[in-house]
Amino acid sequence: MHAKVRVRRSRYLAAFAAIGCSSNLARSRESGLDPKSIYSALKGEPVSEKFMAHTIAALRKDEKYSALLAEIGIDPTLDSLFEVSVEDVA
Repeated sequence: MHAKVRVRRSRYLAAFAAIGCSSNLARSRESGLDPKSIYSALKGEPVSEKFMAHTIAALRKDEKYSALLAEIGIDPTLDSLFEVSVEDVA
Protein backbone atom coordinates (compact mmCIF):
# COMPACT_ATOMS: atom_id res chain seq x y z
CA MET A 1 0.00 0.00 0.00
CA HIS A 2 1.22 3.48 -0.89
CA ALA A 3 -0.55 6.61 0.32
CA LYS A 4 -0.27 10.02 -1.34
CA VAL A 5 -1.76 13.40 -0.51
CA ARG A 6 -3.38 15.31 -3.35
CA VAL A 7 -5.12 18.64 -3.57
CA ARG A 8 -8.92 18.73 -3.76
CA ARG A 9 -8.78 20.67 -7.02
CA SER A 10 -12.23 22.28 -7.09
CA ARG A 11 -12.08 23.41 -3.45
CA TYR A 12 -8.50 24.66 -3.81
CA LEU A 13 -9.40 26.70 -6.89
CA ALA A 14 -12.58 28.04 -5.29
CA ALA A 15 -10.73 29.08 -2.13
CA PHE A 16 -8.06 31.00 -4.00
CA ALA A 17 -10.60 32.51 -6.40
CA ALA A 18 -12.53 33.80 -3.38
CA ILE A 19 -9.48 35.75 -2.22
CA GLY A 20 -8.80 37.12 -5.70
CA CYS A 21 -6.23 34.63 -6.99
CA SER A 22 -7.44 33.15 -10.25
CA SER A 23 -4.11 32.24 -11.85
CA ASN A 24 -1.23 30.03 -10.77
CA LEU A 25 1.00 33.10 -10.69
CA ALA A 26 -1.40 34.88 -8.30
CA ARG A 27 -1.70 31.74 -6.16
CA SER A 28 2.09 31.50 -6.16
CA ARG A 29 2.51 35.08 -4.97
CA GLU A 30 -0.07 34.58 -2.23
CA SER A 31 1.28 31.25 -0.98
CA GLY A 32 5.00 31.56 -1.64
CA LEU A 33 4.98 28.35 -3.67
CA ASP A 34 6.53 27.85 -7.09
CA PRO A 35 3.92 28.14 -9.88
CA LYS A 36 5.20 24.84 -11.31
CA SER A 37 4.38 23.09 -8.03
CA ILE A 38 0.88 24.52 -8.12
CA TYR A 39 0.46 23.44 -11.76
CA SER A 40 1.60 19.90 -10.90
CA ALA A 41 -0.69 19.70 -7.88
CA LEU A 42 -3.67 20.81 -9.94
CA LYS A 43 -2.89 18.08 -12.48
CA GLY A 44 -3.23 15.52 -9.68
CA GLU A 45 0.37 15.04 -8.65
CA PRO A 46 1.04 14.36 -4.94
CA VAL A 47 1.85 17.39 -2.79
CA SER A 48 4.50 17.94 -0.14
CA GLU A 49 4.13 19.00 3.49
CA LYS A 50 5.50 22.39 2.43
CA PHE A 51 2.77 22.74 -0.20
CA MET A 52 0.06 21.94 2.34
CA ALA A 53 1.50 24.24 5.01
CA HIS A 54 1.95 27.19 2.64
CA THR A 55 -1.55 26.75 1.24
CA ILE A 56 -3.22 26.71 4.66
CA ALA A 57 -1.09 29.60 5.95
CA ALA A 58 -1.90 31.73 2.90
CA LEU A 59 -5.63 31.21 3.29
CA ARG A 60 -5.55 31.92 7.03
CA LYS A 61 -3.29 34.98 7.06
CA ASP A 62 -6.00 37.62 6.74
CA GLU A 63 -9.33 37.94 8.56
CA LYS A 64 -10.90 39.16 5.31
CA TYR A 65 -9.95 35.84 3.74
CA SER A 66 -11.70 33.95 6.53
CA ALA A 67 -14.92 35.85 5.85
CA LEU A 68 -14.69 35.33 2.09
CA LEU A 69 -14.03 31.62 2.51
CA ALA A 70 -16.87 31.26 5.01
CA GLU A 71 -19.24 32.77 2.44
CA ILE A 72 -18.51 29.90 0.06
CA GLY A 73 -18.41 27.25 2.78
CA ILE A 74 -14.70 26.50 2.74
CA ASP A 75 -12.74 26.13 5.95
CA PRO A 76 -9.00 26.35 5.21
CA THR A 77 -8.00 23.04 6.78
CA LEU A 78 -6.02 20.05 5.61
CA ASP A 79 -9.15 17.87 5.44
CA SER A 80 -11.02 20.47 3.44
CA LEU A 81 -8.35 21.16 0.81
CA PHE A 82 -6.44 17.88 0.57
CA GLU A 83 -7.23 14.19 0.31
CA VAL A 84 -5.30 10.99 0.85
CA SER A 85 -5.34 8.44 -1.92
CA VAL A 86 -4.20 4.90 -1.31
CA GLU A 87 -2.72 2.78 -4.07
CA ASP A 88 -1.88 -0.89 -3.95
CA VAL A 89 1.75 -1.63 -4.67
CA ALA A 90 2.20 -4.94 -6.42
